[in-house]
Amino acid sequence: MDIYSNTANLKTPSILRQGVSKNFGRIMDTQHIGPQIRKVRKSLKITQKQLATMSGLHLKTITNLEKGNTINPKVDTISRICKSLSISLDELLKV
Repeated sequence: MDIYSNTANLKTPSILRQGVSKNFGRIMDTQHIGPQIRKVRKSLKITQKQLATMSGLHLKTITNLEKGNTINPKVDTISRICKSLSISLDELLKV
């Protein structure tokens, strides 16, 4: 008996059945995150270029996020920005 013979009885999590798994590792509700990043960045008197350098991201990534041109940014991207701005994701979303 191999270890895979009984896998048919395992239930697939509903999130995977719905095809949402392709968005794993992404921030889903991002409508206001770009303006929030801009607000915090400007309050700290940091330029987009400085934030890009501090976070290890491309300037275009920061620009697109702030303009709202990025849909479902990666969690890692937002995490890097938050770390660079010394703010948690919860704080960023509450600003």
